[in-house]
Amino acid sequence: MKDIHGFQKRANRGSEAEELVQDPHCKTYVPKRLAIRKRVEGRDLYFCRKECLAKYLEDRKAHGS
Repeated sequence: MKDIHGFQKRANRGSEAEELVQDPHCKTYVPKRLAIRKRVEGRDLYFCRKECLAKYLEDRKAHGS
């Protein structure tokens, strides 16, 4: 199928928007399927790297939360 400009249209197979989650330590957004998930106080948190997870947990421990 061609659009009004004569270009071939591509099928949208598998091109659904990917959910992004925010790392609570560094505030970076990362695709949920690639994130490191950790359950903390009954909530699922997502991290971009193992280092951010470790730093987040260290900060919580240091601040008594």
